[in-house]
Amino acid sequence: MAMNFQPPLLDDDLTTRERTMKLGLTWNDRDPNLTGYIVYSSIYPADVNHNYCRVLNLDGKEVHRWDLGPRRPGLWAYMPEPDTTTRYRKPDQKGLLLAISQMPLNEVKQEHTFVAWENDRGGYIQLLSWEGDVIWTYKDEWQHHDARLTRTGMLAYICNEVLHDESEHYQIVRQAVEHRGFRKVPDHLPKLYSDVIKIVDPISGENLFTWRAAEHFDPEIDVLNFNDPFDEWNHGNTVVPLYENPNDRNQVTHLLVSFRQISTIVKIDVKTGDFIRLLRSPFISQQHDPTIIEEGNSDHILVFNNRYIPNDFAPLAFSTVVQYNLTESAPYPYFPQVVGPKIEWIYLDGVSEFFSAYISGAQRLPGFTLRENGINYTLITEGMKGRIFIVRSSVYFRDDGTPHIKNRVVWEYVNPEIPCHTDIRQTVLGRSSVFRSRLVPPSYFSESQLAKMNSPTSKL
Repeated sequence: MAMNFQPPLLDDDLTTRERTMKLGLTWNDRDPNLTGYIVYSSIYPADVNHNYCRVLNLDGKEVHRWDLGPRRPGLWAYMPEPDTTTRYRKPDQKGLLLAISQMPLNEVKQEHTFVAWENDRGGYIQLLSWEGDVIWTYKDEWQHHDARLTRTGMLAYICNEVLHDESEHYQIVRQAVEHRGFRKVPDHLPKLYSDVIKIVDPISGENLFTWRAAEHFDPEIDVLNFNDPFDEWNHGNTVVPLYENPNDRNQVTHLLVSFRQISTIVKIDVKTGDFIRLLRSPFISQQHDPTIIEEGNSDHILVFNNRYIPNDFAPLAFSTVVQYNLTESAPYPYFPQVVGPKIEWIYLDGVSEFFSAYISGAQRLPGFTLRENGINYTLITEGMKGRIFIVRSSVYFRDDGTPHIKNRVVWEYVNPEIPCHTDIRQTVLGRSSVFRSRLVPPSYFSESQLAKMNSPTSKL
């Protein structure tokens, strides 16, 4: 008798993570001069009717939360710099949140057929007050992954579109087929989606800048990674406004954008639309969350290098966080015959101990540099495991006088929010996964907000 097997279910009341791992704050050996609050949200909520964005103090206590209701994060929320919200808030108003969440399906008007849409989509971008009141809402059902406020209060974000150029579509798939060693292009090609980068006025809806990847990328150069599907060409996951005009610190001159599906980070000129590829495979592999190290200078880039497709001969995959100096060249450590941007700093932790194939991020904390202070701090989100930790890096000298960097984890927190869904396909990115997190300084909050968060008797 034939049997129709159902998708795999979780038979245990407790997940493996709950049984075998310590959750919440797992390590706290931070320096006294390290201050601030961690802002993060779970990709998958424990209660589908309450999707929270949380604020933690460095003792691991949740001191504030915003409730996005039944809308899942798409994929994150962050507290923007107070300068970027001046247009929308009262002079003394602080503690605002830019929240990206998934548009309810009854509001989605178009067909979206690519494999990752359900997990990666957003559509609702909202600026929320400390109390959770909606200051404004901007909607675009094609938006996904990331959105940022600029210093003039404009909204930069990633969305996508269906690629209608059949010739380009065929060429993209043909290159991917050859890259994988397949014999021929499939007879039937699914819809192919390509990214669009926009800057808009979130109040009026005016479109200020549009950059279509399909008009700029080259199928011969920007080839799909060999283990990604044929339905998304670029898959942007990060957009960062850059301010490189020394005469106007508020002018967005460029956008720093990460494209996972082609393992490429680009810098786009918002005046001309021209772009340059800053980092490409093999120096990065399906990366996330590139950021600049120094204000107004994109010569030094910090990036979470997922390495889902390892570019070396390690027996298992592992991730790294790398700071590149784009002005200097050096042999690549894994392939010395290949010369590329110089690695100035790197964090890794054995083989597979530190690894997230998808999502994740890194933030260099301000106020300390190796050159001036002999130390720096980096907040890292190992996304699929929901692990958030701070690394202290310090310079030491070996007996021969050569300088080296020592990394040590001084703070660690594992997201304790684990959903009880029974269908494991609903938590494909990891049951306690976090897209990325950020540490924000006390100056982001008002005195009354800080007093409430620091009160030992305060309740959420």
